[in-house]
Amino acid sequence: RLAPWMEPAGSLAQRNLGLAEIETGMKRSIPRLTDTGLQRISQYLAAAHAADAGLLVAVCQAMVERRTAADAVRVCTQAAEKLPDSADRAMALGTALALNGQAQGAERWLNKAIALDPSLKHAYVELWSLYDRQQNTRELVRTADRFLAWNPQNMMFRILKATLAAETAHPARN
Repeated sequence: RLAPWMEPAGSLAQRNLGLAEIETGMKRSIPRLTDTGLQRISQYLAAAHAADAGLLVAVCQAMVERRTAADAVRVCTQAAEKLPDSADRAMALGTALALNGQAQGAERWLNKAIALDPSLKHAYVELWSLYDRQQNTRELVRTADRFLAWNPQNMMFRILKATLAAETAHPARN
């Protein structure tokens, strides 16, 4: 249980306590505390405070990490709209859409994240996962090539690409 060292004015008390619960719960791997913070923040957002970009960002990230897909899409969409030039917000929305089974939207937002920040490795990883679930070999190779064009020394994507090439050259026999 968290408590403020100095009580803020008005509705900020619920906002700040909810944010603290979310951040502490995520950093210390205490899901119950994260969930408490998400409930507190949901009440705050419902009270017409949806313009709070910092809050939307924190809630979006927590929901994606807690894998609450439907709610994450709604909140991450609001965060991405408030911060349209944020690669992190585009990536979070893409991830939320993928969790919710919306592959086309996920692909679009993950590609936007990469366009905004070509060094955002996690966006490529999410895109790779999306194409892997679809068994889309052409896009898997393209995703690896795009990241390796930015960071040619990255072992993870080099290994993924080599493994994919070996699997394609010698498909498993049943």
